[in-house]
Formats: sequence, C-alpha cells, structure tokens
Amino acid sequence: MRDLTTMVDYLPVVDISPDPDDNYLLSISSGGLADYLVTGDKRDLLALKKYDGTSIISVTNFLKQTSF
Repeated sequence: MRDLTTMVDYLPVVDISPDPDDNYLLSISSGGLADYLVTGDKRDLLALKKYDGTSIISVTNFLKQTSF
C-alpha cells in the first residue's frame, strides 16, 4: 500500500458537494492530484462525475478501467 500512497500536505477548501460531509474527500483528491475518487455514493459524489481533474467513479467502473 505504501507504494501507492501519496501524502497530501495542502488541502484546499472545497464546498461543492450536495452533501457537505463529502467535501473533505474532494479536498483530499484535489490536494493530492488524484486521478480517481472511487465511491459508492450514487446520490452525491458519483453525480458530480469529475472534480478538479479527478474522475469520480464507482468501484465497478474503476476495476474495469484499471489493471488492479
């Protein structure tokens, strides 16, 4: 896991999710320049589809798109 980990030092303020409790996930993905945010939150996060360069996708779609 450590080989796949990125420590995030800067967390931008994010206030875009319909569920304010999810904004921290968008902040981490943005601050860490993540390619993907993998979630099962269909109503709020998956509905955004993309945020600041990060694709927001389901576990199923992530597994289809990657070689994990």
